[in-house]
Amino acid sequence: DLQGMSGNLAGYYAIGGNIDATATLGWNEGAGFAPVGFGIINPDTGEITTTPFTGMFDGLGHTITNLTIKGQNFIGLFGCIDGGTVSNVGLLGGTVTAGKYSNSVGGLVGGNYNGTVNNSYNTGSVSVGKASNGVGGLIGAIDNGTVTNSYATGNVTAGKLSKAVGGLVGGSYYGTVTDSYASNSVYGGKKSTSVGGLVGATNSTVDNSYATGAVVGTIYVGGLVGGNEYGTVTDSYATGNVTGVKKSNYIGGLVGGNSSGTVDSSYAEGTVFGKYYIGGLVGGNIYSTVTNSHAIGNVTGTEYVGGLVGGNQSGTIESSNAEGTVKGKLYVGGLVGGNLAGTVEKSFATGNVFGKRAIGGLVGGNSSGTVSNTYATGNVYGGSGAGGLVGGSVGGSTIENSYSTGSVSGGFFVGGHVGLNDGAITDSYWDVTTSGNIFGIGGGANPIGAIGRTTEQMKKEATFFGWDFATIWQITEDVTHPTLR
Repeated sequence: DLQGMSGNLAGYYAIGGNIDATATLGWNEGAGFAPVGFGIINPDTGEITTTPFTGMFDGLGHTITNLTIKGQNFIGLFGCIDGGTVSNVGLLGGTVTAGKYSNSVGGLVGGNYNGTVNNSYNTGSVSVGKASNGVGGLIGAIDNGTVTNSYATGNVTAGKLSKAVGGLVGGSYYGTVTDSYASNSVYGGKKSTSVGGLVGATNSTVDNSYATGAVVGTIYVGGLVGGNEYGTVTDSYATGNVTGVKKSNYIGGLVGGNSSGTVDSSYAEGTVFGKYYIGGLVGGNIYSTVTNSHAIGNVTGTEYVGGLVGGNQSGTIESSNAEGTVKGKLYVGGLVGGNLAGTVEKSFATGNVFGKRAIGGLVGGNSSGTVSNTYATGNVYGGSGAGGLVGGSVGGSTIENSYSTGSVSGGFFVGGHVGLNDGAITDSYWDVTTSGNIFGIGGGANPIGAIGRTTEQMKKEATFFGWDFATIWQITEDVTHPTLR
């Protein structure tokens, strides 16, 4: 008797067989199953009072089919757990529905406080009304809790102005999500914030996990994680298409907004569409780090649009690459749209880039930033400020030990290597044969520094005097251009 667990929230339970919960559709005057454990939110103060499940529940690998739950806050088979454990259970089909202004809504668990969810899944749908917070296919919100080896496949839909909406977990705060996945579509609605294919918002750990569904939202929208603040995403990936609606900001194939966070050894494959700060992997990388990662999907936006990262503000991008086609208007780059006092090193881009101003094969706009040991091979089609490597390098920026080979065309300030430059360029080269440009720098206060060489010369190690071919670069003499190790 699932409903009977509410009589002893500290009990130890197991189910001995599969359960058909179709009858719950007509329970409680249409409200369905009453969640085990609950929470109450004071509408005036926002204070939360919980009566949680603190015991242990083991499904022993069995399933619960067609469970129906309707409510407001802390909605799921378990409305709220605190220190409790839920494991080895699957929810097949069924629906979880909550109205507007709902909080902590999930298929299996609404709120996971200090608890553990393991080896469990939900294939049913979860939907909430406008201005809801913490909505997930499996778990609504985690606070110091853990979810491992679990998944969700039912679609997640939230009304406009909702936040922390995820395919598996809505919001994960000081929690851990590992060895888990979501293959559902996630729709955050207009003016939604922190919408992710796996996790909507996190400040903690997402490891060895993935998402494959399409994701739609407005601000901080990612194929895997919508908003990552102080958190870490490692060994994870996303393959679904990501779309920002209306005046969207911070849209990424893997992570929408990465603020003081880390993304490592991860990748994204889906197409990404939005308006501002749009990236194939990360939309906005702010005081954050992206390492050993890549993106292959095409990216389309308006400003700060990059094949890997839309805007890199005081962040670091290292040992990473992008290969998708990138289209935008302002600050558009094959790897990074805008590098604002950031560092880009040991990275490359191969996709073609289209834009109107500050368009580069690697970086669109490099402002007070550093670009080193990098290369770009894609063609660049732009208006003003177009370069094979960097569109515009200003504000004391530096470019060193880098090269470009793609053709470059445009209007004003078009260079085979850099479009507009007033920074420092050292030991950097462009292929005059393939670029179609005899001038390496299109214009600016410092139109010198780039070195033009023929394709034949660019395939010789001796051309790149001073480069580290022992630990950073490698080349097949007379066969290839240099590549990164």
